[in-house]
Amino acid sequence: MCAAFPPSNPIDQPLDLEGFRYWYRLQRPAGGDAGPPVVIVSGALQSLDAWQRYAEHFGRFTTVVVSDLPGCGRSDVLPWTHGLDFLAEALKLLFDAASLDSAFLVAASYASPAAYRFAQLYPERVQGLALAGLMPEIPEKYWLPTAYALMLLEEGHLEEFAREAAAGLLCRDPRRAVERQRLAERALMSSIRRMDGREKQCCIHNMRRLLYHAPLDLLAPPPVPALVFTGEHDVYARPEHCRRVAESFDDAIFSTVAGADHLFHIECVDETLALLDDFYRERVARTDHVPAAANPAAFRVTSRDA
Repeated sequence: MCAAFPPSNPIDQPLDLEGFRYWYRLQRPAGGDAGPPVVIVSGALQSLDAWQRYAEHFGRFTTVVVSDLPGCGRSDVLPWTHGLDFLAEALKLLFDAASLDSAFLVAASYASPAAYRFAQLYPERVQGLALAGLMPEIPEKYWLPTAYALMLLEEGHLEEFAREAAAGLLCRDPRRAVERQRLAERALMSSIRRMDGREKQCCIHNMRRLLYHAPLDLLAPPPVPALVFTGEHDVYARPEHCRRVAESFDDAIFSTVAGADHLFHIECVDETLALLDDFYRERVARTDHVPAAANPAAFRVTSRDA
C-alpha cells in the first residue's frame, strides 16, 4: 500500500459552453495518482467550496476535480430551458479540459440527474458513479410545495423562501434523531440569505428545471458500477426513491447515511466519506495501492444493501 501525499495547491479554472461560463477546481497529489481520478459535482444552493473536505480526502492519493456546473455556485445563470443534455455536455467539456479519460463521478441532489445523464451518454468515461439524494422526478405530493417556494423566491420573499426550503429539506420529526441538524440548517439559511441577484436567478432557473424536466430514464441506466444513497431520514429524496434508482442498475449498491437527512454532506461528513471511500476502493479502484484513510477511527460504517 503506497503512502499518501499532500495534494498540490488547487487551481480554479473557467470553462465556457455556448457562452455560459462555469468553474472547476483541479488538484493533483504530489506523489502521483494511486487510483482513478475523482470528479465531484456540487448541487444547488452549494458551491464547490462545500466539498472541500471530500476533495482533501481523495486528493491525498489521486487527482480530484470539483465543479460548479452552469447555474450553480459562482457560475453563470443557466436558463431552465437548457436541460440535462446541456449539463451532460458541460461535464464532458470539463473531463476534456482536465485531461480525464475516465473518473469516479460523484454528484449530490440537484447535480445527480446531470451526472446520471452524462453516464448514460458517455459510460466509457465513468469508472464508477455515486448519486446522492437523487429521485427520478419530483413526486406529485412535492410538486406544489416546490412550486410555492419558487413563487416566493420569484416575488422577492427571501426569508419566507428560506423557511420553506428548510422545511422541505430538513427532517422535523422529533422521533428521528438527525446529527448536527442545527449546523446544517444554519448553513442552508445563511447561504440563502446571502444570495445576490445572480445567485437568486440561478436558484429560480434551477428550481424550474427540477419542476419541468423529464423524469430520468430508468429503463436505460448507465452500464457502470453505481452507489445510490441518501440520509436515512431524508424527507425530500426519500430512501425509497433512491432505492428505485439503484434497482434499475445492473451493478449497484443502495445505502443510507445513519443520523442524516437531505443535508448528509454537512451533518455526517465522516460517515458520507466512509461510504464513498469504501465504494471507491471496492468497486472503482480495485487495487491495494490506495492509501488508508488519514483517520480511519473517525469513519463509521453506514447501512448498505448490495
